[in-house]
Amino acid sequence: MQPKLNIDPKRRKKVGQSLTAKEIDGRIDQRYTPEQVIEALKKMRGMVYLAADELQCTPMCIYNYAKAYPEVQEAIDTLKGKRLDGAE
Repeated sequence: MQPKLNIDPKRRKKVGQSLTAKEIDGRIDQRYTPEQVIEALKKMRGMVYLAADELQCTPMCIYNYAKAYPEVQEAIDTLKGKRLDGAE
């Protein structure tokens, strides 16, 4: 017999419903500042998976920072654009 889970129905999220920035901020690994994440992204030219390796975290950690901190998302977008321009 499986134990019953005590889940508050008001806090439940429907499938596909996105989290708010405040909820994401609570899930962010607080080992890094947004500036450290941006520096790792710059060092790896905007490549999220390589920046995650540099910080020794998961790519999802960086994507969560991007959702919570607009400056991180802006860095990802800017660096990706520069990378694509260089390829052209």
